[in-house]
Amino acid sequence: MIKRRHKRFPITGTATLQFEDEGESRTILAVLSNISTVGVGLYTDNPIEANKQVSVTINFISIDGIEDSIIEGSVVCTKELGNIHYVGIQFNEYVNPKNQPVLFKHIQNILAFDKETISSCYRELYLFPQ
Repeated sequence: MIKRRHKRFPITGTATLQFEDEGESRTILAVLSNISTVGVGLYTDNPIEANKQVSVTINFISIDGIEDSIIEGSVVCTKELGNIHYVGIQFNEYVNPKNQPVLFKHIQNILAFDKETISSCYRELYLFPQ
């Protein structure tokens, strides 16, 4: 089992991938699966080859409503799952408050919620066993 250096978080939303393919501009629509400060995992109907440079427009639901963020990256993982393709994209730079403030805030909110949920489950399981 591979141990990841950056925790991934589930995310609800869509993405649009734009890239060059044989000299032509292509656009692919995708559904988000997970995100971290270094990359995103998503599902699409269309295959895309590894090592392809992409521009990703991430559309997600935050506590402030529907948000979007554009970030550049490289396809580092592809996996065919029947008619669906899983694509892993590594961002060219870490998501941080300076370069991606909206996306960074959303990831921080997910992290806070994740810690709160884990803490709540811990209290229920260990402090109030059934």
